[in-house]
Amino acid sequence: MLFLTLRTVNLQKITTAAPLGKLINSYYLYSKKVSMRQVLFILLVFISFQGFSQTQTVKLNRIGLEVMKTDLGEMTWEDAKTACEKLGKGWRLPTIEELKIIYKKRNKIGGFNSKDYWSSTEVYCTELAWTFNFGSGPARSNGKYFINYVRAVRDVK
Repeated sequence: MLFLTLRTVNLQKITTAAPLGKLINSYYLYSKKVSMRQVLFILLVFISFQGFSQTQTVKLNRIGLEVMKTDLGEMTWEDAKTACEKLGKGWRLPTIEELKIIYKKRNKIGGFNSKDYWSSTEVYCTELAWTFNFGSGPARSNGKYFINYVRAVRDVK
């Protein structure tokens, strides 16, 4: 949801929570005369923060984990680690133990495919990592060059 009142061109620190204000570091835009450039800037900021809004994640407070509701796609293990890290602010691949718990909570979280998902847990050698199958449930090792699904997580404070 995007709530804007276009009345005056100012960025002003707010004390009460406004939906857009939360998205742009507690600043709220209100404007009388707004140029197309300013509107595009606002939309760009809004869209860039959408991926990190709480409506697109699920918090599993009992285990201290926040899980994205959507996959990052299919990729190799190294690319999966990089994709999660690029999300910033503590996003990462889940461990194999975390994936087992996420599997049990998959209906609450939603959006999973019935395929293998990467974990950050490496197997005994450096060429393998654990995956977890969200169709049938078992964990198994895969070569890091395989293509599997990726779901990012981060620790809840």
